[in-house]
Amino acid sequence: MINRFINVLTTKCQVEEKVSVLVAISGGADSVALLHLFREAGFQCVAAHCNFSLRGEESDEDERFVISLCKQWGVNCITQRFDTTGYAKEQKVSIEMAARELRYNWFNNLAETLNINLIATGHHGDDAIESFFLNLTRGTGLKGLTGISWRNEKLIRPLLFAASSEIEKYCSDNHLDYRTDCTNIETKYLRNNIRHRIVPLFREMNPAFFETMQNNMSFLNEAWEIFSREAENVQKQLVAKTDDAILIPIRLLNNHPQKRSILFEILKPYGFHGSSMEQIVDCLDGIPGKQFFSEQYRLIIDRYNLILLPKYEADNNCYAIEG
Repeated sequence: MINRFINVLTTKCQVEEKVSVLVAISGGADSVALLHLFREAGFQCVAAHCNFSLRGEESDEDERFVISLCKQWGVNCITQRFDTTGYAKEQKVSIEMAARELRYNWFNNLAETLNINLIATGHHGDDAIESFFLNLTRGTGLKGLTGISWRNEKLIRPLLFAASSEIEKYCSDNHLDYRTDCTNIETKYLRNNIRHRIVPLFREMNPAFFETMQNNMSFLNEAWEIFSREAENVQKQLVAKTDDAILIPIRLLNNHPQKRSILFEILKPYGFHGSSMEQIVDCLDGIPGKQFFSEQYRLIIDRYNLILLPKYEADNNCYAIEG
């Protein structure tokens, strides 16, 4: 395990020397194994634990466990408590999204404050497979089917090569204690539904399902790299920007053999997704004036161009107009 871990750090995560690492540790098997592997590999580590205050005393017990473990291993441990529920209501996002935003914002600020080179999380290969199915249901395009990236700027995920069962065996072989999150078995969350209901069906059909999916996502990632270069080149040719609008010539877009995929990549950053994309493409040769809306933008189908504009809030005040 340690040899594979070190190899992945170099080849996949592009870590060329033993720099300082901020290791995200929840107390679960994945993050405990991650911190242990970094220590075994000789890296200088700082552990960062988020208490999202979602499971009452159990969340506090996780925090105490992490602090005790890091003290035992001689690792500097920094903890942070969040009002996740309050943040989710304030930002009008799901609990899962709130927790994600809170932890990554904190990790980035902490790494900058402490002048730490890398941030490592314990995402493993099964997490990547679950993300594949999540994105498949949401219609995120080709990029969403490539799984989870090994590295994104400072953020690295060096356990993506391993299945959760391998990580648990590593913990057992090395006598590593860890905590189990009781919410991981609740199927009210879509990810848990995929984990406990969907993936087991595929494993029944294909005992080598994990390896098959690792290969599939690797091929899809290569396909994405080819397509993304093409999409970038087409955007440079098609898209014109003015002070407050983006123009996309309909004729040039229609002439491209993969116009749906190209348009998806152009409009995705502005909040337009799968279902609306099909409607937009179907209306390209229709009567001008049709409009489509995302949360912050509106897209107008003009006679010659698609016009993308910020969506201004309506003024609901009443005004008396005389004469």
